[in-house]
Amino acid sequence: FTEETIFTDGDVLPAGSPMPISPDRKYFAAIEYTVPRFMSLPGNTWLRGSWSWHSETWKNLTAIIDNDRDLLIEPWSVSNLQFGFTHDNQWDVSLNIRNVFDQHNVDWMGSTDYGALFGDPRFRYPRTQQRPRTVSVAFSKKW
Repeated sequence: FTEETIFTDGDVLPAGSPMPISPDRKYFAAIEYTVPRFMSLPGNTWLRGSWSWHSETWKNLTAIIDNDRDLLIEPWSVSNLQFGFTHDNQWDVSLNIRNVFDQHNVDWMGSTDYGALFGDPRFRYPRTQQRPRTVSVAFSKKW
């Protein structure tokens, strides 16, 4: 927000406040490297890596005005790796590693406050953590 905002209830949002549910900064980087005919195989071997980072994110305007740090998602990042082979016959196999460093960051906060309804703070704006490190194998065929 570029200007101070005064709401009808008298709350004041200072100039320079961030937008809620929107990180101030967000970065993404990816790299892919392909080795054609690795060891004379009939296709390409490849490696892909990606990394993303998000700065802190406020849940809503009230949290910003009240400086309610319980409604702040801390900065977080995640890294992924893929190793694969694409055959000349258009089939593909890959080993995928999601959340390589097994970070347990909160990456989203729900919009409901069931804590007020049930009297249990665990249900106040439920948080979603990143999935733990996940390793999978994928096969695909282009037709």
